Amino acid sequence: MIPLLVVATTMIVMLPTANALIARDNFDDNHYTYISLGGPKICGDHLCKPGEWNQWIQKLMNHQLKNVKNAIVFTPYASPIKKTAYEDGTIAKTPDGHITQSITEYMGNGQYTSVVSVSNDAILKINHIALSQQISNVHIVKAWIGPNWQTSKTQSEVVFDSAGASIDQGQAVNIVIITDGVPAFTINSLSGM
Repeated sequence: MIPLLVVATTMIVMLPTANALIARDNFDDNHYTYISLGGPKICGDHLCKPGEWNQWIQKLMNHQLKNVKNAIVFTPYASPIKKTAYEDGTIAKTPDGHITQSITEYMGNGQYTSVVSVSNDAILKINHIALSQQISNVHIVKAWIGPNWQTSKTQSEVVFDSAGASIDQGQAVNIVIITDGVPAFTINSLSGM
């Protein structure tokens, strides 16, 4: 009887335990709800006929995009997006760079978000950008370029400086500026190293 107890105890100790907390190392379960490569394709509630899959996916994507477009609610203004155009050689150009584009969109709560693209025309790398807002009753609320740029602002001017980032000749940077009215930007100064 003792040898039988020894054999039973040894088997219990040597057998692997089943535990839900043991980490898996084999994930080849072959459980698929969608087959993308080969095999039968499902079109809604039936197997797809030849050529039906691409049409079904196209309809699905168009329906989803239509729902996204319908979900976007625009403000009751004539045009929520106002492109601000600058004439070449006017207030938006300096010897070192120019504003290539400024797009302003009404965001609600009396605030406008502008994306201002500033290009470097100088040989030096630009790491100092100063812009001002020209409309007297419009104020700058926030402004930023990216994490490597330090921002300082007043109600009508914003200055960006960076020790680690710069704009090379021919490159542009997009600056996001939030104002409390429709702005008109100009470049005060661009300089670099």
